[in-house]
Amino acid sequence: MAKTLHLDSQERVAEQWRFLERHPDACGVVTRRMEVIYLNAAARMLVPRGWFGCRCWKAFSSANPACVRCCPVIRAIAASFGICYCEETIFRPDQSPLLLGAAVIPVPSAAGDGPVLLLLRPKPEGPSAKTIRQDLLDEAGRLHDRCSELKPPANAADMPAG
Repeated sequence: MAKTLHLDSQERVAEQWRFLERHPDACGVVTRRMEVIYLNAAARMLVPRGWFGCRCWKAFSSANPACVRCCPVIRAIAASFGICYCEETIFRPDQSPLLLGAAVIPVPSAAGDGPVLLLLRPKPEGPSAKTIRQDLLDEAGRLHDRCSELKPPANAADMPAG
């Protein structure tokens, strides 16, 4: 029964973010408590099954064992500065490392405690590595505008509890 409720909650939350399925970059949505509540297809390829409701550092296995204390994404979310860029190395399900550029995008909410959208892109080597930051921030601005049009979830109980 509990598993059915968990799946129902996951589906209700996912409905709001389904537009991200078409996005070519990995996109994830986390609560301010760092619980993963949505991943698009590209992001689901980076994590093991059972990610819904997990803390981001468990879903996205970090190369840094002290991630929870020093992760640039966690610091950016806690600071709530608006859209920002950081980099993080994670381990994919096959345990191969992947350096990601990450845009952290606070989703507008009346109370200011809405979820955060993560836009993740593998950091390339060579000359194109220099443009990833600006490219991600530009795309993050477009996604932020799109998120501003979203209605908040109908039921706060649909959000995982920490």
